[in-house]
Amino acid sequence: MKFQMKYLWFLAIPIFFLYLFLTRFFKCKPTQNPNRRILTLTPKRKISFSVYGDEEIKDKLWIHFHGTPGSSSLFPTSLSNSFASNGYCVIVPDRSGFAQTTRCRQRKPLDVGFDISKILSSLSLAENCLITISGHSAGCLYALAAYASGKIQYPVNKIVLLAPAATHKSGSRKYLSKMKKKKTIYRDLRGSSTGFRFAVDHLWFVKWSLRLVAPLLVGFPNLLSDDIYKHETESLINKVEDKDELKRQIKMAMKDTLASGVNGLFDDIKLFCGHWGFDHKKTLPEIPIDIYISDLDGQTGLAMSEHIKKLLPNSNLIQITDHTHHSLLCLYFPNIISNNDIENNSSESELSGTTSDN
Repeated sequence: MKFQMKYLWFLAIPIFFLYLFLTRFFKCKPTQNPNRRILTLTPKRKISFSVYGDEEIKDKLWIHFHGTPGSSSLFPTSLSNSFASNGYCVIVPDRSGFAQTTRCRQRKPLDVGFDISKILSSLSLAENCLITISGHSAGCLYALAAYASGKIQYPVNKIVLLAPAATHKSGSRKYLSKMKKKKTIYRDLRGSSTGFRFAVDHLWFVKWSLRLVAPLLVGFPNLLSDDIYKHETESLINKVEDKDELKRQIKMAMKDTLASGVNGLFDDIKLFCGHWGFDHKKTLPEIPIDIYISDLDGQTGLAMSEHIKKLLPNSNLIQITDHTHHSLLCLYFPNIISNNDIENNSSESELSGTTSDN
């Protein structure tokens, strides 16, 4: 018995850390948001959304779609107050599987329009309410899907795209380049739960597992294709003349990939390219994009500025000379709103900032 107890003492420390890991990882709860509302559609279907600003505002509403899980916490801490202080009632919906919104694997990205319509119906807005839709990163695709769904029963005043998500293949190449530079590629996959952050930050095998898995999530097998660079330079979409055509093409593009909530990947067509490049031969659909924030840098960014302005003649182009778009947007976008740059559709600004990980 003494012999067995001796070895049990040696096992006490690893067992304790294993217990700590399991309890923090599997039993952790997301941070409570006092601004969150829950709308129950059916006993098995719930929609959660956050409300910022004065809920009594009935004629000026801002709907914002956050990006990947790692960026979902940025809006409440920075952008929401800026929107609210400019006289907006701000709605931030939680997509399928986020927060308290019920996960539904059969749902398509365009179905987000149904959720938005239910949320708007619960708010008792004025009939002449003007809606502004914005998206950040992968949330830009949901913003376009909500607009194209035809479910929003109020006029859409403007669409704001903040560093739209990258395309399927360029995203893969960017992640690989990060690996070569020994930068972490798992930070965008971190959720809001304390346990998951603890696991990612402190357990080396979780880090390396995510480093190996992340490229697969963004289409690493496609790198084996011989015509990858050909697709990057082809014009895959023509100007969209009407809303129905836009709806059809967005539905084709998104399919089931966006429903998983992984990085907002385009494959079939490319409406736009954001974080990691912009194809100079593509033309963008004629939708009311008022602000297009791009984080292209170097010679590519300088060369593309004039062309982007031609493609988006009524859009305010803001050029960011840093790839850390998450931190920079939260730092600079409130200033853009407060300085009324939305009304200035002909100016071009160049922003730079200190690199920091989200």
